[in-house]
Amino acid sequence: MLIDEHGEAFAAYAAHVDTESATEEPFLDAYRGHWDSEVAYAMDLFDELYAHEVPEHLRSYIDYGGFAQDLFLDGHFSVRSSEFGVYVFTDA
Repeated sequence: MLIDEHGEAFAAYAAHVDTESATEEPFLDAYRGHWDSEVAYAMDLFDELYAHEVPEHLRSYIDYGGFAQDLFLDGHFSVRSSEFGVYVFTDA
């Protein structure tokens, strides 16, 4: 069973998608991981994709909260973990 293999992350995903999408392949395509918060995810993603392009003296001006808000308004969703943090998914 997929919940046995992927744990709470799969259960969280399955509760937020249609029944046909609640299979392993779409889950694996959509699942981005577990973070302390949506902003923590946005910080990691931004740094991975864009930090090398931003001069060091300008990095303190990056609005990670705004970046997170944009991500989760269009293309991403999160589900609160029962323990702490959030599971993050993309709309695959």
